[in-house]
Amino acid sequence: MHVERACLLLWISLGLSTFDSLLTVLANLGSYYPGQYVVRAVLKLMLGLAIVLWFTRMLSTRRNWMRLLISMLFGAGCAIFVYFFSTDSTMIALEFAIRPIHASIMLAQLALAATVVVLINTAPSRAWFAAHRQRRAPGP
Repeated sequence: MHVERACLLLWISLGLSTFDSLLTVLANLGSYYPGQYVVRAVLKLMLGLAIVLWFTRMLSTRRNWMRLLISMLFGAGCAIFVYFFSTDSTMIALEFAIRPIHASIMLAQLALAATVVVLINTAPSRAWFAAHRQRRAPGP
């Protein structure tokens, strides 16, 4: 099922984010205050875990509004990305030059998010969500 695959991809994206945070912590162990990176990583993981848990739970229980919300958030994120890229096209090249692993993880997460949006908006997925709406609709 497409929705189940989409949920799995959300968890994989969280795993990539956690790996990226771990790399950031390890890269900054010799800094003046490395604890700040640990605190950021833990907060990022907790927030990401809460969001992915909420997203996957609502998708799994056939909440069509969550499908729409994820699609809109992805669209807004892409619009922001295009805006920043159009104002400073060297930003992405600079990110790859300075932190290539981080930039690669960001691109992988973007690809995963795009795949999630496609999967939850396929005809079988929309029908799956619609079947739940019809079942919940009050009868005459």
